[in-house]
Formats: sequence, C-alpha cells, structure tokens
Amino acid sequence: MKELQVIEYHNQRILTTQQLAEFYETDIVRISQNYIRNMDKYQEGVHNFKLEGSELKKFKTDYLIDSALNASSIMLWTEKGALLHAKSLNTDKAWEVYQELVDTYYRVKELSPYQSLSPELQAIFATDKKVQQLESKVNNLDEKVDNQITVSYNQANEIQKAVSNRVVELLGGKDTLDYKHYKGSYFSQLHRDLKDRLGVPSYRDIRKIDYQSALGYIKAWLPKVVDKTA
Repeated sequence: MKELQVIEYHNQRILTTQQLAEFYETDIVRISQNYIRNMDKYQEGVHNFKLEGSELKKFKTDYLIDSALNASSIMLWTEKGALLHAKSLNTDKAWEVYQELVDTYYRVKELSPYQSLSPELQAIFATDKKVQQLESKVNNLDEKVDNQITVSYNQANEIQKAVSNRVVELLGGKDTLDYKHYKGSYFSQLHRDLKDRLGVPSYRDIRKIDYQSALGYIKAWLPKVVDKTA
C-alpha cells in the first residue's frame, strides 16, 4: 500500500479520483467512465462528493493536491464508492486493493488510537486507562457515601439554633407579645417547611452535603400569614 495523504470530508475519510486510479492501477479516465456508465448506482453523499465553487476552493486550501489545483470540479470517493469501482473493474488486483484500503485507510478511525504503538507502550496506556477507570469508580463511590452521611450532633444543634434565632428575629425578640403569642405557630411552620424541603423526618436525618443549604433556607425563611388579631 502506497503512502496515502489522509483526506477527510464530512467527518469521513475519502479518496480523490487520482488516488483511486493509482491504487487500482488504472487511470483517471477509466474511473470516470465507470462512474458515467453506472451513474444510477452512485448516490451523492453516500458513494461520492462532487466539489465545486466555494467548497472546492476550501478543499484546495486545506489539501494541496496537484490534480486539484487547476480543476473546476473534483470527485471524492467514500468507502462505498471505492467498492462500486472495484466491482466495475472486477479484477483480483482491484479487490485486493479495495480490501487493503478498507483495512488501512477508510476504517482506521475505528481502530484503537494506540494500535500503531509498540506492545510496551500499548500496555502502559492500557494500564493508565484502567487506573483512570478505577479512580472514576472510587470517586463515584465516595460521592454516593457523601450523599448518605447525615449531619453531626453539633451540626444538628446549629440547625436548631438557626431555627430559634430566625423565629426570634421575625417576631421582634423574645420579650415581645408577638413572640409569646405566635412563637408556637412560627416554630411549627419552620420545622415543617424545612423538613419538607429536604425530604427528612427530623434534623438528624439531614444530609451533611445539605447542611449549608439548610442554614441558608432558614435564614431566608418567611412564614405564611398568621392572623395576629385572633
């Protein structure tokens, strides 16, 4: 297999007519004739791409190919297009070349990125990949454990203190009439709202990762309207 210039178009590898002719050991005219005689079998975007105008100009900029420099249009062939030409030529050489193109050029993206490396380097990269996968599993396990750990005794006490301070603040202090009359309603509402928000039956069941969120919620909490004329 000759040294191939890698050409990609629409996220797939393709060959120019000149490249295809060289590998099938024929000429550009023969490839073009095969295409014209069997045009009904070729589907644009599946077997080939015809480049003209701005697309061709960009292609010439990206790939310095001698046969394309002065051309007003060029044809690019996909793996399926190369197969149809092999069928048209129908020689042992054409089939041999087609199979080699598939194995070493068209489908090279599907191969391992380390396949061209030495066995020793492949082993190193494979080990590194396994280590990364193991680290990912450990991190996921740590995250699951963190999600299950509940607040400490001291943190539960801090949450209770925050609730008490918020109620006192909203009712203007412990010495006010509002506090004496409505503290029960406020405490009951705040306890219920906090536990509903975090989905827990008690303060001790609040997850450690929700500790700061709980304190923030308490600090911003406002009660439902309480009828203070009753």
